[in-house]
Amino acid sequence: MKKECNDMFILNSELEKSGRAMISIKNSGFLYGDGCFETMRAYKGNIFLFDEHMSRLYSSLCFFNYKNTDPVSFKKNIKEDIHKLFNAKGLAGKDASVKVIISRDEYKKRLDFKSGEDSVTIVFADAYHGYPAEYYEEGIEIVVSSIKREGRKNNIYRHKTLNYLENVFAKNEARSKGAEEALFISAGGAVLEGAVSNIFMVKKDILFTTSLDFNILPGITRKKILQLCPENNITSKECRLGIDDFLNADEVFTTNSLAGILPVKRIEGHNLKEPVPGNLTKRLLESYRKETSAIAQAESRQ
Repeated sequence: MKKECNDMFILNSELEKSGRAMISIKNSGFLYGDGCFETMRAYKGNIFLFDEHMSRLYSSLCFFNYKNTDPVSFKKNIKEDIHKLFNAKGLAGKDASVKVIISRDEYKKRLDFKSGEDSVTIVFADAYHGYPAEYYEEGIEIVVSSIKREGRKNNIYRHKTLNYLENVFAKNEARSKGAEEALFISAGGAVLEGAVSNIFMVKKDILFTTSLDFNILPGITRKKILQLCPENNITSKECRLGIDDFLNADEVFTTNSLAGILPVKRIEGHNLKEPVPGNLTKRLLESYRKETSAIAQAESRQ
């Protein structure tokens, strides 16, 4: 029986096997976390919100002074890399997770962005089977991370970078307490975001989420949820929120590209109001799933 090529990925547009691929030991992503990434979900081979993910990635690379092609060519090249990898791994037409990583190859002068003109592009893809059904049916537990972030005026937090240790640390704090996610809260008490998610709450049939004025990632799924609100006659507000707001909320849920919408049942051991998921969360879940079902049924456009 032919062994599946599950260790294959794309390195600078070429198919490679993980045991044989090489990048420079002086790669700035490896040495300093100088790189950006996007994680996406494919439904039946079609990547949901692909253009939005690529626009955000391109914008991040510009922010960090990467030497880029024009945005149209950039998106086209990444799309071709993903197709090539899907075909090689037998993922065409299947549900999959996709990660695109771009790092600066090497600084010619110490810690000088402009001296590192070359970059490395890596694309990973794997079959995706989703989060456990009970997470959506019963909700997840979240805790507060011990890490305190500056609330405003640090634009680095608005980008998905390879300097990801805070997020990994917070995620492991959650796991050590039997929870699924950890929240970052500022020293001033503002709830910012989760280690791998944005967070929403419902109070008196109004949907609230942390404003982009704060140091948070402008989540692609976060944006989609806000876009779905008018279609579902839901009032939404972006503002400053504290932990007490969430503890006293009628409903809470998190969002990211792989999970979609995850209802929350407990925060720091405090049980939220029943039922979980709440009515508004259910409405948004249904609307979001209609969107992903539409992309799954569409002809391949990636």
